[in-house]
Amino acid sequence: MKKTILTLIAIITLMSTVAVLPTYAALPDTGGTVEPMWDNTATLHIAIDFPGNGYGYAETTVIGKVGVTKITVDISVYRQVGSSWVLVTEDSFTINFLNGIASCPFPAVTGAYYKAEYEITVTRDGIDEIITKTKYATCS
Repeated sequence: MKKTILTLIAIITLMSTVAVLPTYAALPDTGGTVEPMWDNTATLHIAIDFPGNGYGYAETTVIGKVGVTKITVDISVYRQVGSSWVLVTEDSFTINFLNGIASCPFPAVTGAYYKAEYEITVTRDGIDEIITKTKYATCS
């Protein structure tokens, strides 16, 4: 009898270790979105900042992986007017290093809603990796 109980406990323990349980990935601190695994890009951060000097800044920080030879950044900033988006400014940057920061200043109107569109191309071993992002912010 004792041997039967021990065998039963061993079977239950074994079965519980091989049971399939659902698992869920925690969302990162990037606004609740899961970011892709990039081949050429290690880190990408985008932001719209209003420091209170009458200007806003659409900014990006890009860190490439080892072997990156060039990063290009195109930034277009729009202000919402009614139901339309009006182009405020746009700029392009070329960074011939592994990493860099690009900042596009624009005149800011308090209370206005802005959209910045970013197109980042990270080149490694002659292969371009194109990343597009959009960020929204209200000037306060």
